[in-house]
Amino acid sequence: MSHLLDVAARLAGTATALTGLELAAALPRIASWQIRPQYFTTPKAVNRYRALALFTTVLGLDFVIRPGDCLAGGGLVASCLVLRFTVALEAAGDGADTMLATVLLPLGCWTHLTQPWTRDILLGCLAVNVCIAYLRSGLAKISVVAWRSGRQVALIVNSRHYGSRQLAWPLLEYPSLAWAVSWPVMVVEIGAPVALLIGHQVLLAWAASVFLLHVTIAGVMRLARFMWAFAAGIVCLLAFRAMF
Repeated sequence: MSHLLDVAARLAGTATALTGLELAAALPRIASWQIRPQYFTTPKAVNRYRALALFTTVLGLDFVIRPGDCLAGGGLVASCLVLRFTVALEAAGDGADTMLATVLLPLGCWTHLTQPWTRDILLGCLAVNVCIAYLRSGLAKISVVAWRSGRQVALIVNSRHYGSRQLAWPLLEYPSLAWAVSWPVMVVEIGAPVALLIGHQVLLAWAASVFLLHVTIAGVMRLARFMWAFAAGIVCLLAFRAMF
């Protein structure tokens, strides 16, 4: 299990480093918005947050090289930084930040918890949170007609900022293809709790499927942070199930 947690720490470190880099690059643009978050109203404030973002990048890279630093308390520091950025950015934050903070928090406590039962509870809470994140996402999708028909997938892939027009046109031209893409996504997400309960080969198959989903999203929508942050959560879920 310790090996899996080292892997999770490295994955979370990669997501942390990317979060810091993206934020440091985006802050000047965010500060120029007509309606911008209240924390970025002055150049000094922007510079302070850029410095914090770059420190976050260095911290994440340290986790990649030395995952023990994350497990020894560094994860707590990184989690606080990510949460601070999420609050400061207000509506500009996203689900990757939430998942990353959720993973970093228990990882950062790991070394300091000497009683096995406290570690079990902490890892169990994290596994439940990961499952709930996927379940909520899947239920939210399946409740929307556009997702059930596949139309929403086609529109997302066709979007200017997060899509690819070359990949979008077959989905728009052939609704059955969009439907065939949409339903596996929803089934995989809703199936997270079931896979966790069954465990063994079913859980491994689910983990491989959802990781492939995130790799595809990262390639098409250029959302690499989602892939690394959720991959860390998946590995923590596997570590929890490995205890049984």
